[in-house]
Amino acid sequence: MMENINDRLKEIQRNIDEMNIGDFYVISTDNAGNVVVAGSFDFSYYHNIEINFHKVSFVSCPISLFKIDTIRLASEEESKQLGDWSYGYHEGTVICLEDKVYKHKFFLACSNVTYTKRTVYYYKRNDLKHDETIANWVR
Repeated sequence: MMENINDRLKEIQRNIDEMNIGDFYVISTDNAGNVVVAGSFDFSYYHNIEINFHKVSFVSCPISLFKIDTIRLASEEESKQLGDWSYGYHEGTVICLEDKVYKHKFFLACSNVTYTKRTVYYYKRNDLKHDETIANWVR
């Protein structure tokens, strides 16, 4: 399972790099422990990627806007550190969201990671392409 997650994280990283995405924020959570993080180059108008963390058992990242440039598996040392922070109350794979410029690291422990690459506009728009949609809160 970890190999699949690592492969998916590498795919997500390629998309982040290709689309020059650096800004992120949590757009939803649910009672099943799923956390969805949106990423964009320009949140004024849209976001381009949604990263879905499934069955999250521990999270240490801002809910509001934050910057990262790297998504990866946490190192053994980071995973151990998270175990100390969470007093062992986390399960699953530990993911690191890192901003190497400012040396910030955020962590999530989850069972799986998936993503959706699409443009979600924050305003009304006609003639949407197959990989475009309007945010559900736009009236």
